[in-house]
Amino acid sequence: MPVMDGRSVAIPNRNSYSQQSPQTPLAARLDRERRRWSSINDQADFMSSKGKEKGKAPATSSEQKSQPQSQPGPSTYRKPIPPRTGYDADVLREMCDTVRTSLHEGRPEPRWEEAMGFLKAVLRDEGDGSRAIEFETIRNTHLDKLISDIMDPRYRHPRVPTRFAADIQLVERLERKWIERFRGPYFHIEEHRYRELPKNGRLRDVTPNLDAENPEDHWQANNGETLSEMEGNLEIEPGHWWLNLACAHRDGIVDSNREKPTKGKYGVAALPLLTGQENIDYDDGAIRYVRQGRIADIHVSLISQVGATFRILRGYHLRSPFAPKAGIRYDGLYTIRRYSQWFNEVSDRHHMMLTLERVSDQRPIEDILNIPRPSEMDDWNLYQKYESEAQENVDREEYQRSNDFRNSLALLPLTRQPLLVDKMGKNDKKGADKGGKAKGGDKGKDAKDAKDSGSGGKAKGAQSINVRHILCEKHAKKEEALAKLNDGVKFDEVAREFSEDKARQGGSLGWKIKGSLDPKFEEVAFALEPSTTNSPKFVEVKTGFGYHIIMVEGRK
Repeated sequence: MPVMDGRSVAIPNRNSYSQQSPQTPLAARLDRERRRWSSINDQADFMSSKGKEKGKAPATSSEQKSQPQSQPGPSTYRKPIPPRTGYDADVLREMCDTVRTSLHEGRPEPRWEEAMGFLKAVLRDEGDGSRAIEFETIRNTHLDKLISDIMDPRYRHPRVPTRFAADIQLVERLERKWIERFRGPYFHIEEHRYRELPKNGRLRDVTPNLDAENPEDHWQANNGETLSEMEGNLEIEPGHWWLNLACAHRDGIVDSNREKPTKGKYGVAALPLLTGQENIDYDDGAIRYVRQGRIADIHVSLISQVGATFRILRGYHLRSPFAPKAGIRYDGLYTIRRYSQWFNEVSDRHHMMLTLERVSDQRPIEDILNIPRPSEMDDWNLYQKYESEAQENVDREEYQRSNDFRNSLALLPLTRQPLLVDKMGKNDKKGADKGGKAKGGDKGKDAKDAKDSGSGGKAKGAQSINVRHILCEKHAKKEEALAKLNDGVKFDEVAREFSEDKARQGGSLGWKIKGSLDPKFEEVAFALEPSTTNSPKFVEVKTGFGYHIIMVEGRK
C-alpha cells in the first residue's frame, strides 16, 4: 500500500456517508431522535436522582462507546440487564399527561418521540428479563392510560402518521407483556387506584358526610390546619389542584370546607370562588367577580380589604373563562382593587362585585389553564364514582330505616284507632244531653263555635298548592341545579335545563290537592311559603323518583 508524505490515509467509515445523506430538516431531526432512543437500553432520564446516584442505570462500556450508534455490538443484547427500580414518578406522569393531552386535542406534540422511545426501552427490558418497571410505577404514573389512549381509534397522532401504525404495534406488544407478568392486578388496576383514593390518594384524611343538609358540608377534613400567608405562598404553587374544598382545607390553604374568606394574620389569606360569575374587561385587563344571594353570601368583611393581596381558588361551578373543568384549582395571588355591593328589591337579593388584579412575578395564568390534566381527570372520575356509591349507601340506609318504621306500624294496627275516632267525632251521638233537642239545639251552636274558632283560632291548612319542581336522578346533577339557583338564575330556566320531569313547562306541576303527591314530596311542599320564579324559596327532598328541588307559587 503506498504511503504519501509518511502519513497514513484515514479510511472513511461507510456508515458515515449514509448518515450524512441529504434529508429534509424534519426528517433529519426525527432520524436523530430514533437513533438516539434506539441506542438506549434504559431510560436514565426518567430515573429519580436517588436511583442515579446508586448506579441503578447501567453504564455504557468502552467497547460499546467505540461502536457506531446505529450498529450496537452483539454483547449489548446478550448480556442481561440487572433489575432496576427508581423511576421518577412525577417526571413520567408529566410526560404521559403531555402526550395524552395532545392526543385528546389532536395537535402535534414534540414529546411524542420521547414517549415512544421510552416505551420502546421498557419493552426491550421486558424482553430480556430485566423488568425494570414495577406495577406501582405503572399505576401511579398512569402509563396504562397512555397506552389505552394511543390504541384508541378516536385519537390519531398527526405528527408522524407514517409511523403511527408501528407505534400502535409497539404499545400493544408492551401491554401484552405487562398482562403476562402482572395478570389479574393489571386488569384491575383501576380498582387499585379506587381503593387507594381514600387511603393514600387525593381523598386521604377527608370524610364524607353526604346526609348533611348543607351541600358544602358533604365532605369534611379530619385535621385541617390553616397555613400562614407566607407558608401558603411557599408551599403551594399556582396550579395545585384538589377534588373538593375539604381537600384544600386538609392541606391548609383555607380554614373551612365552606365558600368563605379565610382570614390570616395580615388580612385575608385565601378566597375560594366556587360559584358566581367572572368577566374580563379587555380594556383595562381587570377581572370582575359578581356574586349574589343573602347578606351572608356577599362577604361583607372584604370591604375593609381593598388593596390587600390574597390567594384565589377557582371551582368548576364558577362561570368564568378561568374556571377549571373539574375540581378546585389554586390560581395564584390577586389584589382587590375595588369592592361594591347593592340590593335588588325586585329579586330580593344582595349583590357583590370584586375587581381583581393578578399579581405579577408568578406563574402565568395561561400555563395553568390546562389543569386538571388527564391523570387528574382520571382521579376526578374515580371521585365521582366514590361519591355516587357513598350517596347510594346513605339512600339505602335511609330507605331501610323508613321501611322498618312502616313495618313496625303495620304490626300495631290498633294505634290508628284514635285517629278514626277523631275523624268520626261529628257523628258521635253520645255528645247529646237530651235526644234530638239537644242534638238539634247544639248543632247551630257547634257550627257557630267552629266558625268562630276558624276565624279567631288556628287557621285551616291549605288544601291545594300550585307547585314547581326540578327532578334530578343523579346527586351531582342536583348540586349543579342548586348552584344555578343560588347564583340567581330563575327557577323555571333551571328546570328547563336540568329537570327530568316537566322540563318544557319549567317544572310546573300545576295545582295539586293533598293526597295526590308522593308523601315525602307533599310534606315539604305544603309547608313551603309561596314565592316567584324570579326569587324562589325552594327546598330539596329525596323520594323514590330521585332528587327534587321544590317551590310553591300559590296556596288555597
